[in-house]
Amino acid sequence: TQLQLAMQAALAIVFEWDIRADRVVRIMSDDTVLPATGDRPGTFEEVAAAIHPDDRATFCRAVEAALASGDGRYRSEHRIAGPDGAVRWIAESGRVEFGNDGRPLRLVGISHDVTERRRAEQELAEANALLESLFDNAPVGLGVWDSEFRFLRINRELAAINGLPPEAHIGRRPDEILPDIADLDEVYRNWRRLLATGEPWRGVEISGETPAQPGRLRHWQ
Repeated sequence: TQLQLAMQAALAIVFEWDIRADRVVRIMSDDTVLPATGDRPGTFEEVAAAIHPDDRATFCRAVEAALASGDGRYRSEHRIAGPDGAVRWIAESGRVEFGNDGRPLRLVGISHDVTERRRAEQELAEANALLESLFDNAPVGLGVWDSEFRFLRINRELAAINGLPPEAHIGRRPDEILPDIADLDEVYRNWRRLLATGEPWRGVEISGETPAQPGRLRHWQ
């Protein structure tokens, strides 16, 4: 009873594959999205056929690895078409039980729907890709520094302004690579205040020389 309540609360199912009889049974589910055993048990071939074509080979390799492993652990994330035809992501984990002769007897595990998590991960990846593109291609110089004011990231425009390759900046402070910029101590004092208060620091003008144009006094905001 406790197992059934747990499976219902987790919107998961228990599955069992009797390997020698090739008999797959899915039980204990309140989630109508996950496949459940109907009038008859399924077969491994039928289970594999219901998996998205792009994920089928990965799923089969995960099962084969579990059958061949010493501990029989099985894990897979793959897509299936739900009863409504919508594609869903399923996470499965389980373990193979072996007989005294070392041959696999059955694979028992659980499945649960992780579609929302995968969708959120995809949206986050797309947002990060957009931010990466904006950072790299912005027509203004952009930098990211740590709390000790060492460069963590720099875009192509700021590297070009400084006249040094991007990799020459990483892990170094501005005063270490741009010694001819005026009043960097004042810049650092204001950065410390910014870190302490979170208040923006805008409209600041910085002057000096950089390797991009040695001997020429330049100004930036």
